[in-house]
Amino acid sequence: MKFFIVLAIVGCAVAQQQLRRGGAASGGGGGSYSGGGGANQYSNIETLRQEYDNPGDGTYRFAFETSDGTLFEESGQLKPPNQDNPEGIQETNGQYKFIAPDDGQTYSVSYVANELGYQPTGSHLPTPPPIPPEIARALEILFANAGQQRQQQQQAAPSQQQFQRQSFSQRGRY
Repeated sequence: MKFFIVLAIVGCAVAQQQLRRGGAASGGGGGSYSGGGGANQYSNIETLRQEYDNPGDGTYRFAFETSDGTLFEESGQLKPPNQDNPEGIQETNGQYKFIAPDDGQTYSVSYVANELGYQPTGSHLPTPPPIPPEIARALEILFANAGQQRQQQQQAAPSQQQFQRQSFSQRGRY
């Protein structure tokens, strides 16, 4: 038992030495994003502008800008209810830009988020290749045929129900 107490005291003494030297325990041994142990390149960033507006009716707007070139703006509104979304849907539009610390480039992203999901756009974001014309035509044919089949099934449904009623009523006569 005495051994563990001595071991704990020695461990505390070693940790204290590390803190005084600004070692790994204080975060000073990390990279530029270290958590503590002195100033880094991000410690003097100031907020230049900050706006927030939320009237409580489903609309809002906020923005901020910092001295390191970061800008973020977003607004949203509640879209009216419809058949697919009886409670309505929140639609958000926004943009942000920042200067990357590794290459010094300014990156900008604009986005919309709604019932179709998050849709970012930016010159640095990858985009899918175009659909080949043959595949596009095949998809058009498939969708057209699916619509025709659905119409045929809806037209056939009443006659099937009528047949089921007749066969049920005929069974009762025996």
